Amino acid sequence: MNYRRQLVYSVLTLIVTVFTVSVLTSISRLSSLQTQLTVTPPAEGLWAVSQAEIELFRLLETLKAHPSTQSGLEPNEIAKRFDIFWSRVVILEGGEVGKWASSFKQ
Repeated sequence: MNYRRQLVYSVLTLIVTVFTVSVLTSISRLSSLQTQLTVTPPAEGLWAVSQAEIELFRLLETLKAHPSTQSGLEPNEIAKRFDIFWSRVVILEGGEVGKWASSFKQ
């Protein structure tokens, strides 16, 4: 009877040990996945990217309308749109978004 009782305790100890190791391994993996998922671009960077995109579309619309004489564009409108767009690109290159984007290996 004593042998059987010792066998049951050994099996239960083994089961608890395997379960504990499994839980700790799972927690470790989840922690590393969470760390990978939290690596996101800075919040103000998203604003800068969206502003650059908006200015790019405005520049493209200005370029589309330029050859037309009925569009009513002033001669400096294309230069103005390009300057605004380029200022957004410079912000992206020099700011946190630029650092974040350049951290990725190509």
